[in-house]
Amino acid sequence: MPRRESGRRQGNAACVIRRGPGRLLSSAAAFLLSLFQNKGIPEINDLNVFSDYRAKGVAGALLDELEGIAARTSGTVGLGVGLYEDYGNAQRLYGKRGYIPDGRGLMYANEAVHPGRTVTVDDDLLLYMVKQL
Repeated sequence: MPRRESGRRQGNAACVIRRGPGRLLSSAAAFLLSLFQNKGIPEINDLNVFSDYRAKGVAGALLDELEGIAARTSGTVGLGVGLYEDYGNAQRLYGKRGYIPDGRGLMYANEAVHPGRTVTVDDDLLLYMVKQL
């Protein structure tokens, strides 16, 4: 697997991009976002590995880099994961890497889903998770 990487950090944000020969393989970003901001926890957001490069260690390498960046300022890192089948690989990967639910339950568009509320199962329905670094 090609291992060219570039990373950029500015203020409360960092971005990591992995490239192969003439191609972008994946990208991810870490930010201090609102749901974790009051606790000072960096959030990994928008981790994408293009389909041709999945199951080849690319996501793990991105997480290694982003967790390392987060560890410079925090003992914890957070992320949100979608809850339908398309997120199955990510759900398993995060569990294997030690991420656990943050205890707030389901969130839809960054708002808590309370009993009896109806929401659409789409990319805005998330379970937020944290990992001790």
